[in-house]
Amino acid sequence: MNILTNFIPGYNVSIIELLVPIIGTSMVFIFIMLYTILIVKTRQRTYIMVALALLLLLLYNIISFIIIFLGMSGNDVVLASNLYIINHIIFLLIIALLPINNRVFLKNEKIVGNISNLIIFITILIIASLVVVSIINKNTFFSTTLKSFPDNAFTVLGNGTFFVYLTYLSLIIYAMAFVPMVIDIFLGYSIVGNSIIILSNLLSFVLVITNIEFFNIRKDIYFDKLDLAVILSYLISSVAIFSSFTRNALESIRKDTILNNRLKSNLNIVTEINNISEKLNNIDRNFMDSSMFVLEVDKENKDALNIIENKINTVIDSKNKLGDTKESKKHLIRDGIKFTNTIFTFFDKYKNQMQEHFRALSQTMSNMNVSNLSYEQISSLNEDLKEIKKNIEESSNNTIADIKQHFENFKDVNKVTEDIYDTIEYIKNMTNKTNLLSINAGIQASKAGVLGKSFSVVSKEIGVLSFEISKGTASIESMLTDIFGGLVLIENSSFYIDEHCKNIENETKKIVENIDAYIKNIEERISKISTEFENFKLLEKYNNVMYNIVEEQSDIVSSVRENIVAMLDIQNSLNLKIDSQGADIIKILGSFSRIIEVKDELNDVIKKIGNYSSASHTYIETLSNIISTHRNKSSMAFKPIITLLKK
Repeated sequence: MNILTNFIPGYNVSIIELLVPIIGTSMVFIFIMLYTILIVKTRQRTYIMVALALLLLLLYNIISFIIIFLGMSGNDVVLASNLYIINHIIFLLIIALLPINNRVFLKNEKIVGNISNLIIFITILIIASLVVVSIINKNTFFSTTLKSFPDNAFTVLGNGTFFVYLTYLSLIIYAMAFVPMVIDIFLGYSIVGNSIIILSNLLSFVLVITNIEFFNIRKDIYFDKLDLAVILSYLISSVAIFSSFTRNALESIRKDTILNNRLKSNLNIVTEINNISEKLNNIDRNFMDSSMFVLEVDKENKDALNIIENKINTVIDSKNKLGDTKESKKHLIRDGIKFTNTIFTFFDKYKNQMQEHFRALSQTMSNMNVSNLSYEQISSLNEDLKEIKKNIEESSNNTIADIKQHFENFKDVNKVTEDIYDTIEYIKNMTNKTNLLSINAGIQASKAGVLGKSFSVVSKEIGVLSFEISKGTASIESMLTDIFGGLVLIENSSFYIDEHCKNIENETKKIVENIDAYIKNIEERISKISTEFENFKLLEKYNNVMYNIVEEQSDIVSSVRENIVAMLDIQNSLNLKIDSQGADIIKILGSFSRIIEVKDELNDVIKKIGNYSSASHTYIETLSNIISTHRNKSSMAFKPIITLLKK
């Protein structure tokens, strides 16, 4: 201790007296630089107050060093005295900031905060009162004295009331600083930090006590103990604050690292959620596209099936017409045969009558008395010929008209069959679309994974229905091929029948024309018989002509009979073909019935697809809303953290 307290050789100052301001200046300057950096980085008020106290403490040590230098040189006693007073006023401000800076280590409890605020208020009140009273009584309070040394050296000492009160005020402030810290330790908050500050305050408290004359045991040792006390107090508290900052910074870095890792993990989760959301949206769009495709196919299938139903009704009507045509043609042929037999009977009778007339006429030539009888028979024959002509014309026209009408019915059947074939082609196109729908549904089901299991079942059902429709359309197409073959045969037969009808019509015209000529000739002859009755040679000639006419008419009737027999053979062949076509049409109707049943099954499947697609769309939309809400909340929660990390 003697080494520290002895004067430095050649100088009137001890080592310890010189070391206190020098060490204090250097240490305080270092902490000022550290806290300046903290202030720039954090902008916290706590570090500003500590830096302000350290700045005042630096100024205090610099002034103390100047006072020592002035005392060593022995120059300007007044300046040294004034600087001494100013330096202790600065010390008073440093002491006033001590409770404020100690509050950093206290827990933010209401009772501790209130006690700390009360101490700060009392400190400021006492210091303000002391300054005001000292200014009023400056001669008494700020009086100083000099301690002289050889070579005009001196040391300034304060003997005024201000300096005494300053020492006691320092004791009071250090004593009051113990109270909130001890309470804070009992509350279990920052025991280590509070213990360090308590020890530093206790050491400073002891130094201040030893500065009092009564407690100064070693009066030979002189140095500024108040300066050392406040330097130790602030340096230790600054170290504690800085270590607390370092610890908090490291803890913050650790938390930031953890938070950053969690943030990255959450961002990855959000990214994955976004990807899942995008996939769900794609699946939803695919489901919606498939549903729209299903609805389009359903609409086209319904249109096709409506057309099929209309065609079925037309086919049924055509089948009924074929049956009616078949029966009508049977009656027509039967009536034609009956009419032909009647004509044959008539002509046989007519031929026999004519032969009788010819024989009678021969006798008449020899017997004039029977002329009146021949005249009446010729008149009767003339009337019979007119009646025969009329019946032949009506029967021929009706027969030919009926035959043409029935073959027009065959043309209607041909047209209906062609329409059915077009409908089958339309159904085949719908089947291909349905098959494409099945494949598309299977692909979407595989993409959807677990969500697409039900959709996969639906796609398989669509595939089965498409296969059944294909089988039905193939069967109908085969039957239609047979029907087309039969219709070609019927059409060829119709040309042959039409040719025979024309022959019959021509032969009938010949008969009618001959009958007209003969009737006209007979009428002329009858008109002349009354005046030329005597000309029996002409009558004999007429008789021969009539005989020839009868023979020609008999040949024509035989030709008509042959044509009708040929038509009867064709009609029998057509009847067999019509029966075959009827059986094929019944098969077609059966296939159409199966297609209609498949239509109902397809409607059920399409309803399932619609319900499943609607439910899937609802679930996906709900899940997307949840994901979007979570994403928005995550973005709002992570935004300040991301901003802080960017800084």
